[in-house]
Parts: sequence; structure tokens; C-alpha cells
Amino acid sequence: MSEAYQSIRAFLRDFRQSPWREIHVAGPGFEYFMSRDPDAVSPMLPDEGTAEARGEHVDGPIAMLRAPHLGLFRSLVPVGSAVGSGDRVAEVMVLDRPTYITAPTDGVVAHVAHNAGDLVEYDAEIVGISPA
Repeated sequence: MSEAYQSIRAFLRDFRQSPWREIHVAGPGFEYFMSRDPDAVSPMLPDEGTAEARGEHVDGPIAMLRAPHLGLFRSLVPVGSAVGSGDRVAEVMVLDRPTYITAPTDGVVAHVAHNAGDLVEYDAEIVGISPA
């Protein structure tokens, strides 16, 4: 297990055991936000953002979904699965609370960028959806 991974796990454990309701840490080249409140709005998301990842279209027909915050990744559907707009396709878990990532459009899961249990950073590409 890498030193960075161990440090992040220790940080999450300390936050979980603290009385803090939320924390926002920023420094050169990094920024993290965590909250115990499921309705909290991350200051790292754009104004029109929600608690779910944004579907961002890249060059080509694949909509790349991105992690809305730091956490442990788990895909909910395998590559090749047909999904509808709003269907849950993955989750990013922090402090034992999942944030569900939903398909922005009808389509097919074309790419899953991480393995179950991988630590993903804010805004990391996680799932690609090809439009139907």
C-alpha cells in the first residue's frame, strides 16, 4: 500500500472520528472537500453542479463521467451494458456514504476506468457512455 494511500485513509479515519461536519483543504496542486451532510454542496463543483458527477462530452461520441469527489470507486454495471438516462452506473464512496454516478443520456457503457475499490480523485474520469 502506497504512503499516499495510507495517508488518505488516516485522514479519512481522523475526519470520521472528529466532531467536524465538513472540511475543505486546498494547496498547491490539490484540493479536497468532505462533508457529513449528504445535502452539502461541494465548493469544488461548478455552480450548476450537483452531488452527482457531471457528464462531460469529449471529442467523439463518448460521454465521460467524472468523480464528484475523492473516494473509493465501484462500477454498478459492466462494460457493454445498456443504460438509460439517469440510471446509476457507478458509485464513489467516502465515509461509508455512496455518491451515485448516473448516466447523462441513454447509451451503452463503453469504458470503466478503474477497478472496484480503487481510490479516485476529484474530477478523475471514471466511466464512459456511448450514446444509443
